[in-house]
Amino acid sequence: MANEQRQRSLAPTSRVDDTEVAASPTGGPDDGLLVAGVAVPRLPPELRAQLAERRLAVVSGGDALRRLSILAVVLVASTTIAVLVNHPITWVLHAVVAGVVLTSLIAAEHEALHGSMFDAPWANHVVGAVCGALCLTPYSAYRTYHLKHHQNTHVVDDVEPIVVVRSRGGLIGALLFATVGLAAVLWARLAASLFGRGFAGERRFRRRSIDALTAVVSIGFLVVLAVLAARWGIGFVALLVGAPLLVFNVLSAATFFPEHYECAYGPDIAWNTTRTTRTNSLTRFVLWNANLHTAHHLVPAVPCHALPELQGLISERCIHTESGYLSYYRGLWGRIGRGELPPAPPWKD
Repeated sequence: MANEQRQRSLAPTSRVDDTEVAASPTGGPDDGLLVAGVAVPRLPPELRAQLAERRLAVVSGGDALRRLSILAVVLVASTTIAVLVNHPITWVLHAVVAGVVLTSLIAAEHEALHGSMFDAPWANHVVGAVCGALCLTPYSAYRTYHLKHHQNTHVVDDVEPIVVVRSRGGLIGALLFATVGLAAVLWARLAASLFGRGFAGERRFRRRSIDALTAVVSIGFLVVLAVLAARWGIGFVALLVGAPLLVFNVLSAATFFPEHYECAYGPDIAWNTTRTTRTNSLTRFVLWNANLHTAHHLVPAVPCHALPELQGLISERCIHTESGYLSYYRGLWGRIGRGELPPAPPWKD
């Protein structure tokens, strides 16, 4: 029964957690989806039929647990080795390994906020809150922020900043500070939500219980860091947590940036406004297949383990694709140097 309820993109109307997903019962050429009550550009009828036949919107708690278990084992092992050996080389390795794990945890947080990990909404929220705390990106604020992004992707009301990078220095700055900026925005939004104000246009996504859970877990993590600093010194905490966060800051920004940059402005269907980056199996695992971003934006109800299959169904329609992240940035570096910049958003003309 639970799996049937999770076939979210296929039922005429259903409600999963706090995100409403509905589809027109007509099945005709104007068939479309409502994600969080917001219309998504219509899907071709044959694609809708394949989604239903292949049951691509069914979550897999087992897959999520396997991924989370691997990340937990790697993070604990890295931390243990670094602390016990206490050598500069092991601390450097810890910064890199833990930074990669944190990059995967924010992708896990993203999966959780879409309700795509487990059948039970509370399980998604708990996992999302823990992942968000470790990444210093509070879950409930990220949830409302990101659902609003899906509501207005690459348009004037998109909460994600839409900028045109005009220099190579600007690109480096964007990659260095984008995640820091996101964290600052999310903490401000969490504070606003806790004090009852929130942000206009996002109140429909807010749940006070999720705000409270996020506050307890996120602030609790900061208290733990303060206790560790008092006991073993700020330098120890900087090596244990600060250095991995620096690595995470760059890696997460580098994977977020290509998702919509240089794509068409909306409102439009996902294969015009969103980029898919094909990459190696390790990177796909780390990102929870979020590199298949066109498929994700096209049908956000599809969990990460089914995104490769959905991407296979739409690959010929995708306009913005890249063979890998390094390939994308090599090309972007050259285009910026030649002054080949994407057009400014039409609403900024």
